[in-house]
Amino acid sequence: MRKAVREGRKVVGHVEEGTLYQVLKPEHILRNPPAVAKSEAVLRAAEALGAVRYQATRTDTGDVLTASLAAFWGPYSIELDRGYGLQRALPLGAFFVVSVSQPTLPLDWSSVIDDGRNGFKGGTE
Repeated sequence: MRKAVREGRKVVGHVEEGTLYQVLKPEHILRNPPAVAKSEAVLRAAEALGAVRYQATRTDTGDVLTASLAAFWGPYSIELDRGYGLQRALPLGAFFVVSVSQPTLPLDWSSVIDDGRNGFKGGTE
């Protein structure tokens, strides 16, 4: 079941099957240090709704960043207060990234050799 995560009255993400999902605009990525910062209140609200993972889709690249929600509280995170309340920042290097901006190379099927031993039957027989 999808549950909204709010910061004040604004919906800032949702929790579904243990994951906090958010959309990440480029201006929401810190430049120095290069990191993703999240409000402590949002992180706590997501945890209260059962989230254990964080996943954000970047609007500029379509890349998907994933990390453990606990990582925002761990030794690699940084506590910040830059005028928006207490936040926890997680360096970009701490995320697992699935990049859609770097397409994978197509499989070259011409390299598949059918010698009859692999069970592959080529052609349209």
